[in-house]
Amino acid sequence: MTNLHFRPWTEEDNTKLTSLAGKMPTAQIAAELGRSPGATVMQASKLKVSLSTRQHARRLPRSGVDAAQQAALKKDRPVHTGGRGY
Repeated sequence: MTNLHFRPWTEEDNTKLTSLAGKMPTAQIAAELGRSPGATVMQASKLKVSLSTRQHARRLPRSGVDAAQQAALKKDRPVHTGGRGY
């Protein structure tokens, strides 16, 4: 069955997708591009572009804890080796 609504991605579409990625939700990017959210996710994957708008906790400094204290905290954590623990 042929998709009658297929529209090829242009360089302009790819550039806009890349510039908006991570700055707004996928559904909003899709609307800006006149695409479905699914098509937007697929194209971002092909371009190896992350659409995530979440900031990862490990990248954010702990409130009131400087870099030296963070390093000390990491040393006290047990190291997970991936084993089964027995």
